[in-house]
Amino acid sequence: MKPKYRSRIEIISSILEASVEGAKKSKVMHRSFVSNTQFKLYIDHLIDKNLLRIDSESNLTITTKGLDFLDHYHILEKMLDLTIGKHSLKDDVYSHYLLRK
Repeated sequence: MKPKYRSRIEIISSILEASVEGAKKSKVMHRSFVSNTQFKLYIDHLIDKNLLRIDSESNLTITTKGLDFLDHYHILEKMLDLTIGKHSLKDDVYSHYLLRK
């Protein structure tokens, strides 16, 4: 079986989704299925672009801008029918935050 390679935007999306409820870096890496090396490549950029923030307890948390990014990403994903296998937990958690807007 050939491995499925993810695009940069898919990796960014998975990191943001894993950060919706706030979590330690290791938990976000685990939930988003990225290696430590991959994580290091993306994390600073996501924080610099104000898509993620680190709180006083060193938890990564998605920002409002990050939620907006995910909203637009999922709209495009549906429009282009690019849906990949997602965890139902991510969809449930993300939907909860969209309803709060």
